[in-house]
Amino acid sequence: MPDTKKPPLDPNDPVVTIRRPGEPSFTLTLNEYRLALLGLVDFAGEWEALETATTFVVDGARKGALVRERLRPLAAHLDVLLARGVDGLELLAARHWFRTSEA
Repeated sequence: MPDTKKPPLDPNDPVVTIRRPGEPSFTLTLNEYRLALLGLVDFAGEWEALETATTFVVDGARKGALVRERLRPLAAHLDVLLARGVDGLELLAARHWFRTSEA
């Protein structure tokens, strides 16, 4: 029987492209997307609070840099991620990754 398990996603590969009429599009990597979900849902868009929270987790310096350098400048455009609906399992996976995995 062949193995039907999907290969894991590379955290540096783009997984989401955000397009808005009249504005340039941009992509988020898997790790940026996970942090964006957490920032929007668990931290209600308080990006500074999410950045502070990164100091308490595995690989916090790298996660904090992603928040500071990538997500905060894009914050005004990230709300579209909520408009499509947030999958509970996807959010649970993002929370687990945030606490236990490296960026």
